[in-house]
Amino acid sequence: MDLKVLKNKNLVLVILGQFVSGFGTFMQNFALSIYVLKKTGSATLFASVLVVSIIPRILLMPFAGVLADRFSRKKMIVLMDLASSLTVVIMIIVFLITGELSIVTVYILVIMLSLISVFFMPSMSAIIPDIVKKDKLVDANSAMELFSSIIGLTSPLVAGLLFGLFGLLPIMIINAISFFASAISEMFIRIKHESIQKKENRESFFASFKQGIIFIKSLPEFIFMAGIAVVANFAIAPIFSVSLPIVFLQDFGLSEQIYGVLSSLMTIGMFMAPIFAAKIIRKYHYSKLVSFILTIDAFLCIGIAILSIVGIFPSIIMNIVLMMIIINILIVTVVWVNLSIATARQLLVPGEMMGRVTSVIGTFAMMATPLGQALMGSLLDVSESYIIIGIYAVILLIVGLISKVGFNALATRGKMDLTVGVTVKKELGTDNG
Repeated sequence: MDLKVLKNKNLVLVILGQFVSGFGTFMQNFALSIYVLKKTGSATLFASVLVVSIIPRILLMPFAGVLADRFSRKKMIVLMDLASSLTVVIMIIVFLITGELSIVTVYILVIMLSLISVFFMPSMSAIIPDIVKKDKLVDANSAMELFSSIIGLTSPLVAGLLFGLFGLLPIMIINAISFFASAISEMFIRIKHESIQKKENRESFFASFKQGIIFIKSLPEFIFMAGIAVVANFAIAPIFSVSLPIVFLQDFGLSEQIYGVLSSLMTIGMFMAPIFAAKIIRKYHYSKLVSFILTIDAFLCIGIAILSIVGIFPSIIMNIVLMMIIINILIVTVVWVNLSIATARQLLVPGEMMGRVTSVIGTFAMMATPLGQALMGSLLDVSESYIIIGIYAVILLIVGLISKVGFNALATRGKMDLTVGVTVKKELGTDNG
């Protein structure tokens, strides 16, 4: 990763806005998960909060992508951050009046912020090619991932300490302020030529949506990729979001503060991955990365399942240390895959269609996540954590093997664009690994 990309003032403003709002959001999400788990003691209800946050994205994100291609992306991300700040402020007032947040109120907060993020995410993703040159895209994506990793490294630690000492309210106040500060930062972004559909060339809303679907159909490997991502998300996302909090807080009986420290340590891999991502992305076609890494990740998840068994080692500290190592390796590989796919998409998709393509593919990628979370939450209430994690790991292994066979078949039949890797190398200004 070339840090010279940070000389781009517009990119720095985007990263700064994301960093500030992301820090508050990560803290609030972390605190809400502990809040619900402590309030109910139910893995099913805990998982249901995660599920309701994703459902609005699945239903609306494809249509939000159309709006991202029609209107100013800068204005969209500023307005959405302001809307998020207002939403949290309203919930703070409710908290002050009632003295707590009921589970229903938590659902409302999560759903409202999720709805807003539906319109924020495609615009934020699509704005990057408008402010960064093609040969700097991989470095820009890596820089954003690096700062996101810093958020992931620090926010759980701070949230765990604040929640343990003061509860949920101060964390919500910090999040409301962070959204507002992010909006202010984004107001100063300057875009010379924003690649949105010109007003005179716009079709009807549904015609624009259909056009995005037609474009995606012209890329068979993206369709196959979406299918793989659906099942992979079903298997791997719930392990992080549902099973690990249950393992650490209930099975191992750790405190919120210690869990906050461990959650921060889990993100060391996120911090390290972007540093080496550029070399990996330049060297390997994303289809090879996907099939190989999913297979490796399955065995890593099996390792997590084994280490989740209470008492497998004489010292619980040994369990936790080994689990932290495996989790961080897992995170590194997942980040490499995500950055590789994101860079290839930004290079190959026309700017005026970026919002639609990004949102549709993103919808497919997250489609199975709530199902996987809900199922895992229900299973964890009736079975041991290590058994459920092991089952999900086997599913991931099957997905990895299917992806290898499927991508090879597409390449053999000429249904996959094998020049993507060459294009990435060319646009990045290198012809070697």
